[in-house]
Amino acid sequence: MDIGGFDIEFPITVTREVLRFIFRLVDAIWTEAVYVTDVSGIRAINDLVRVSRDPPVEVFLFKNRGAAESWKKLGADSGNHDSMIYLIAEKDRLTFVVDDAECNTAKLVAEVTKALSNQPTFFGP
Repeated sequence: MDIGGFDIEFPITVTREVLRFIFRLVDAIWTEAVYVTDVSGIRAINDLVRVSRDPPVEVFLFKNRGAAESWKKLGADSGNHDSMIYLIAEKDRLTFVVDDAECNTAKLVAEVTKALSNQPTFFGP
């Protein structure tokens, strides 16, 4: 899937708890959110909240099932603008790929990183 886009990097020690926090926050904002990994197919994001997996993790987060299906069919089509976040979680950083710096998904990522910055130190090493 060709996604193009704008990368937002956030240095942080990534743990399962950090990932769960991100998935819960995205699920709270995008109430119909789904995710896709290389092996999962389209699944509800609340299933991902229960995943106990350490980085590295790569996951596509979509606003809803329709957006995921459209991305699968059309890729980075103009009709799919602002409906997906590609998250790459490594041990020492998160990379969020969104359409552009001004889109709503970039604003959602800004809220996520702001919330992560305000978390207690149990997210640290």
